Amino acid sequence: MNTTPETKPANPGSYNEFCDTKDFRDRNEAMGAYTLELAAYRQALADYYGVSLDDLHAGKFNAKAG
Repeated sequence: MNTTPETKPANPGSYNEFCDTKDFRDRNEAMGAYTLELAAYRQALADYYGVSLDDLHAGKFNAKAG
């Protein structure tokens, strides 16, 4: 098992030390990119159906689809 500070925090119970690892930063960066893609996709759906994001999230777009 690899226990180097670069991949695993010295104290597994320490949230701050875990957040400072390369592995966490890489996963956090990937999740941020995914979140931006998801937001763009939701906006594209709202634009396609001609509704606001609030209406899209509330499911009020079926009647307006056309």
